[in-house]
Amino acid sequence: MQQKIYNKILCVSVVFFLSMMIAGSVYAQEKVDYGTEPIVDTDLDALTDKGEVQIFGTDSNDPDTDDDGFFDGVEVLNGTNPLDASDPLVTQFAETVPDTTAERAPISWYFSRATGIVAYVLLWLVTFFGLSFRNPFLKRFVAPIYKLDMHIYFSFLALAFIFVHGLVLMFDTFVHLSLIEVLVPFTANPDVINVHAIAWGIIALYIMIILIITSLLRAKLPQKLWRGLHFLHVAVFALVVVHVLAIGTDFQSGAIRIGFLVSAGIVVFLYIVSLGEVIVRLVKKRNRTAQDIQQ
Repeated sequence: MQQKIYNKILCVSVVFFLSMMIAGSVYAQEKVDYGTEPIVDTDLDALTDKGEVQIFGTDSNDPDTDDDGFFDGVEVLNGTNPLDASDPLVTQFAETVPDTTAERAPISWYFSRATGIVAYVLLWLVTFFGLSFRNPFLKRFVAPIYKLDMHIYFSFLALAFIFVHGLVLMFDTFVHLSLIEVLVPFTANPDVINVHAIAWGIIALYIMIILIITSLLRAKLPQKLWRGLHFLHVAVFALVVVHVLAIGTDFQSGAIRIGFLVSAGIVVFLYIVSLGEVIVRLVKKRNRTAQDIQQ
């Protein structure tokens, strides 16, 4: 009798340890390996990019991989297959979800994306008209007075859209950034959004504010100081490009990405041409100075 009790205890123990080993094996397989990379959710579907690649097999750039109307993260949490739009469980799950839920949530996010695209276009125009003052290819086509007017007008307009682009995320139901996270770099929650990408955008905003304020005070500032500060516009455009490439949902693929890369390439080309003209002008000035000394 005692031997039977021991045998039952032994069987139960074996089954228990085998279950724990199997569970541990499954957990090890489903554990995401981030390495040294930041935790990022590019498409904001509640699944991290690495998790989508390593575990679920979903598209990290598409919040609804199977296009069934439910985000991948929602399907995973509710036990449906995010890769199968015909999963019968999806129909059962859809009956329990109000029709307006999927429509309400992304409005603020779409508004932020739209204002972000407009802000980039306006910033591109600001940079374009600013470079046209000295660029040999552009200065002959646009009258200086119009260049200055457009440069100033688009600067204020771009600044307004940039503020809206960031502040509207305070009302987003998923990201829901606080005012501090919108205005202070590196304070956002890394589990929700790409902290570094947000930070580059915030820093670019502050540099742009400095450029606008010093331009308004140009008459009261030393010319060399104003000119030196105004060269920071290169940093503004570079930081915005990094910000867009790191977090811009609409800039990840398709025609918008191609347009973005082409427009950024045009600005880089204009920067190179303008820099070349400055170098040529300095060389000529140095040569004239040397000739004057010899004479």
